[in-house]
Amino acid sequence: MNALRFGVDGSSMKVCGISAPSPFLPALSMKLPIASVQLPIIGTFQPTAQSAKPAGKKVQFLNAYEGQDQDGDGTVPRVSATPIELEHETGAMYAAERHASLQTNDAVLTQLDGILTGLSLNLDAFRALPPVRVALDIEDVYAADEEVVVRARPEREPPLGLTAAITPAGEKATAPAQQVRLRPADGDWYEGSAGVLPPGIHRVTVHNGEFGPVTDIFLVSGPAVTARRKGRKG
Repeated sequence: MNALRFGVDGSSMKVCGISAPSPFLPALSMKLPIASVQLPIIGTFQPTAQSAKPAGKKVQFLNAYEGQDQDGDGTVPRVSATPIELEHETGAMYAAERHASLQTNDAVLTQLDGILTGLSLNLDAFRALPPVRVALDIEDVYAADEEVVVRARPEREPPLGLTAAITPAGEKATAPAQQVRLRPADGDWYEGSAGVLPPGIHRVTVHNGEFGPVTDIFLVSGPAVTARRKGRKG
């Protein structure tokens, strides 16, 4: 059986049953997420005995099984090269090499180096992740002279904080977004002030990379609406 086996505390690698000091021990010394790994290394393209038949008082070995050459490494047939607990050559690597030389084959050693050095790679850092949800708290209407305060609460602490982008929401609005930095406030909330904004409908979006976005609109009323609001309060 040809199988590369290594463990988290091994001092040697074992390929095809032959132990040798491993040049990859620095990679093995890291904390692995699993206790052990089995990856078949299958030698191919070599004449290999796969069955036998009586030949008088002798036995004749055949480089085929039921009339079909199923390949091998000169010693181990391909069908015997995968550990029985693995399904259909799962994770296998193939090399056109003889059995006794698989452990020194350049392609096999390159494959081993790639497997071991890849254990420390964090692929999640380069893949799109589901956005972290953010709760947004903002008033529906602000008076013309009222400070606009944006509050947001993310599911977890954002390493770089949060930013709120505020833009006019009108069809002809062309003004650039006002960026408001949200800083830690009470509890899990982040808060930032956009100051006093001009009358009209505004759109606010809270975001920061993987956090958000979450968007809402609010109205900054004109002087007449502000006067009526103040009159109702009195």
